[in-house]
Amino acid sequence: MDKPDGEPTATGAPGATGIPTPGPASLDKPAPPPGPADSGRTVSGPARTSWPGPALGRPFPPPRPTNTTAVTALVVALVSLATCPLVGGVAVYLGNRARTEIRSTGEQGDGLALAGVIVGWCAIGISALFLLFMVAYFGFFAIMFGAMFATGV
Repeated sequence: MDKPDGEPTATGAPGATGIPTPGPASLDKPAPPPGPADSGRTVSGPARTSWPGPALGRPFPPPRPTNTTAVTALVVALVSLATCPLVGGVAVYLGNRARTEIRSTGEQGDGLALAGVIVGWCAIGISALFLLFMVAYFGFFAIMFGAMFATGV
Protein backbone atom coordinates (compact mmCIF):
# COMPACT_ATOMS: atom_id res chain seq x y z
CA MET A 1 0.00 0.00 0.00
CA ASP A 2 1.09 3.47 -0.71
CA LYS A 3 0.99 6.42 1.59
CA PRO A 4 -1.00 9.43 0.52
CA ASP A 5 2.18 11.33 -0.50
CA GLY A 6 3.17 8.57 -2.98
CA GLU A 7 5.87 6.78 -0.99
CA PRO A 8 5.62 3.02 -0.68
CA THR A 9 5.04 1.71 2.80
CA ALA A 10 7.57 -0.57 4.48
CA THR A 11 6.23 -4.00 5.19
CA GLY A 12 9.32 -5.32 6.94
CA ALA A 13 10.59 -7.31 3.98
CA PRO A 14 13.86 -6.31 2.35
CA GLY A 15 13.32 -4.06 -0.62
CA ALA A 16 9.79 -3.21 0.45
CA THR A 17 10.63 0.46 0.80
CA GLY A 18 11.40 0.80 -2.89
CA ILE A 19 15.14 1.23 -2.24
CA PRO A 20 17.16 -1.57 -3.82
CA THR A 21 19.08 -3.71 -1.35
CA PRO A 22 22.71 -4.53 -2.13
CA GLY A 23 22.99 -7.80 -3.91
CA PRO A 24 25.40 -9.54 -6.22
CA ALA A 25 24.34 -7.42 -9.19
CA SER A 26 24.76 -4.10 -7.35
CA LEU A 27 28.21 -5.06 -5.99
CA ASP A 28 29.62 -5.55 -9.48
CA LYS A 29 28.91 -1.96 -10.47
CA PRO A 30 31.51 0.68 -9.57
CA ALA A 31 30.45 3.49 -7.30
CA PRO A 32 29.43 6.65 -9.14
CA PRO A 33 31.93 9.50 -9.07
CA PRO A 34 31.26 12.21 -6.52
CA GLY A 35 29.16 15.00 -7.93
CA PRO A 36 28.56 18.60 -6.94
CA ALA A 37 26.19 17.49 -4.18
CA ASP A 38 29.01 15.46 -2.58
CA SER A 39 31.48 18.35 -2.46
CA GLY A 40 30.65 19.15 1.16
CA ARG A 41 31.53 15.69 2.44
CA THR A 42 34.67 15.15 4.45
CA VAL A 43 37.01 12.26 3.87
CA SER A 44 37.69 10.07 6.85
CA GLY A 45 41.27 9.20 7.69
CA PRO A 46 44.30 10.67 9.40
CA ALA A 47 44.52 14.42 9.50
CA ARG A 48 47.01 15.91 7.08
CA THR A 49 49.46 18.54 8.12
CA SER A 50 50.87 21.06 5.71
CA TRP A 51 54.54 20.34 6.49
CA PRO A 52 56.21 18.25 9.18
CA GLY A 53 58.28 20.90 10.85
CA PRO A 54 59.23 21.91 14.35
CA ALA A 55 56.55 23.01 16.76
CA LEU A 56 55.78 26.68 17.31
CA GLY A 57 57.84 27.86 14.34
CA ARG A 58 61.23 27.22 15.91
CA PRO A 59 63.91 26.52 13.29
CA PHE A 60 65.66 23.20 13.01
CA PRO A 61 68.98 23.03 14.87
CA PRO A 62 72.01 23.28 12.58
CA PRO A 63 73.66 19.95 11.77
CA ARG A 64 76.81 19.08 13.66
CA PRO A 65 79.92 19.15 11.47
CA THR A 66 81.81 15.97 10.64
CA ASN A 67 85.32 15.69 12.01
CA THR A 68 87.77 15.99 9.13
CA THR A 69 90.41 13.91 10.91
CA ALA A 70 87.93 11.00 10.98
CA VAL A 71 87.38 11.28 7.24
CA THR A 72 91.14 11.46 6.69
CA ALA A 73 91.68 8.36 8.83
CA LEU A 74 89.24 6.34 6.77
CA VAL A 75 90.68 7.55 3.45
CA VAL A 76 94.26 6.78 4.55
CA ALA A 77 93.18 3.33 5.75
CA LEU A 78 91.53 2.49 2.44
CA VAL A 79 94.49 3.80 0.46
CA SER A 80 96.83 1.75 2.65
CA LEU A 81 94.95 -1.41 1.72
CA ALA A 82 95.34 -0.62 -1.97
CA THR A 83 98.95 0.56 -1.99
CA CYS A 84 101.17 0.02 1.04
CA PRO A 85 99.70 -1.78 4.06
CA LEU A 86 102.36 -0.34 6.37
CA VAL A 87 100.64 3.05 6.04
CA GLY A 88 97.80 1.51 8.08
CA GLY A 89 99.66 2.65 11.19
CA VAL A 90 99.04 6.25 10.17
CA ALA A 91 95.33 5.48 9.79
CA VAL A 92 95.23 3.92 13.26
CA TYR A 93 96.88 7.00 14.76
CA LEU A 94 94.55 9.40 12.92
CA GLY A 95 91.47 7.37 13.83
CA ASN A 96 92.31 7.32 17.54
CA ARG A 97 93.12 11.03 17.49
CA ALA A 98 89.82 11.76 15.72
CA ARG A 99 87.82 9.75 18.27
CA THR A 100 89.43 11.78 21.07
CA GLU A 101 88.56 15.04 19.30
CA ILE A 102 84.98 13.89 18.68
CA ARG A 103 84.45 13.07 22.35
CA SER A 104 85.65 16.54 23.37
CA THR A 105 83.93 18.62 20.66
CA GLY A 106 80.71 16.67 20.05
CA GLU A 107 81.23 16.52 16.29
CA GLN A 108 79.96 13.72 14.09
CA GLY A 109 82.18 11.06 12.54
CA ASP A 110 82.89 8.60 15.33
CA GLY A 111 81.90 5.73 13.05
CA LEU A 112 84.24 6.96 10.34
CA ALA A 113 87.10 7.20 12.82
CA LEU A 114 86.38 3.72 14.16
CA ALA A 115 86.27 2.33 10.63
CA GLY A 116 89.63 3.98 9.95
CA VAL A 117 91.11 2.33 13.04
CA ILE A 118 89.72 -1.10 12.15
CA VAL A 119 90.77 -0.98 8.50
CA GLY A 120 94.18 0.38 9.55
CA TRP A 121 94.74 -2.56 11.89
CA CYS A 122 93.62 -4.93 9.13
CA ALA A 123 96.20 -3.37 6.80
CA ILE A 124 98.90 -3.79 9.45
CA GLY A 125 97.85 -7.42 9.91
CA ILE A 126 98.03 -8.03 6.17
CA SER A 127 101.53 -6.54 6.02
CA ALA A 128 102.61 -8.69 8.99
CA LEU A 129 101.31 -11.84 7.29
CA PHE A 130 103.05 -10.86 4.08
CA LEU A 131 106.29 -10.29 5.97
CA LEU A 132 106.02 -13.72 7.64
CA PHE A 133 105.35 -15.32 4.27
CA MET A 134 108.39 -13.65 2.73
CA VAL A 135 110.65 -14.73 5.62
CA ALA A 136 109.40 -18.32 5.33
CA TYR A 137 109.73 -18.29 1.53
CA PHE A 138 113.27 -16.98 1.42
CA GLY A 139 114.21 -19.02 4.50
CA PHE A 140 113.12 -22.17 2.68
CA PHE A 141 115.34 -21.29 -0.27
CA ALA A 142 118.26 -20.46 2.04
CA ILE A 143 117.95 -23.85 3.70
CA MET A 144 117.72 -25.60 0.33
CA PHE A 145 120.77 -23.83 -1.08
CA GLY A 146 122.69 -24.34 2.17
CA ALA A 147 121.98 -28.06 2.10
CA MET A 148 122.84 -28.24 -1.58
CA PHE A 149 126.20 -26.57 -1.10
CA ALA A 150 126.98 -28.61 2.04
CA THR A 151 126.57 -31.90 0.20
CA GLY A 152 128.52 -30.73 -2.83
CA VAL A 153 125.74 -31.30 -5.30
